Amino acid sequence: RPETWQAWAIYEAKEGNTDKARALYRKGLRVDADNTYILHAWGITEQQAGNPSAARKLFSKAVLTDPQCVKAWEAWGHLEEREGHFIRAHQLARRALAANPTSSCCLLQCARFERVNGDVTIARALLRRATQIEPDNIPVLQEWSRLEERVGHEVLALQLRQRAKDFLHFSRRGSGRRSARQSKQQSKTRRRVPGYLDCLLDDRTDDSK
Repeated sequence: RPETWQAWAIYEAKEGNTDKARALYRKGLRVDADNTYILHAWGITEQQAGNPSAARKLFSKAVLTDPQCVKAWEAWGHLEEREGHFIRAHQLARRALAANPTSSCCLLQCARFERVNGDVTIARALLRRATQIEPDNIPVLQEWSRLEERVGHEVLALQLRQRAKDFLHFSRRGSGRRSARQSKQQSKTRRRVPGYLDCLLDDRTDDSK
């Protein structure tokens, strides 16, 4: 079974046995040549081994096989960002978000790029959408707080930072589970799957807030 080869390969990679991991990934792909889980995992292994070109090829094959493979889009985007290819990384982050518009992780990644590009309005809209989907996502709240602080909205930045601290405190006490109200809100948000630019609706006049 391909998943058996994949699990074994991941174990060997964590143990530092990269060549053995490669051999196991190959065996898994002989069973299922289009297995995106193996392609993604192997790409991660190559990236960690310092082989960005090999990793890039594996991520590319994964998304060509399945354009909805969000993890491969994300991993590829992170790879390009680390390699200093920021425009390409931004494009890949958008592809990841298009594949899963309700992913707070994808929304956060896109928001970071928009902030760097100087488009505060789009970045804020994406972060707002992320908090509607996952109200207690601490990295999202922290990024939003940094964004507002940089544009001089100190009160809002403080509120967001405090909200992140509160969620962190509750999670450390073992109370990080979403409330029924939050789960209901998330379910309501997911009924309509927004596209990338749909996040901007009704948000372009919010710079004064």
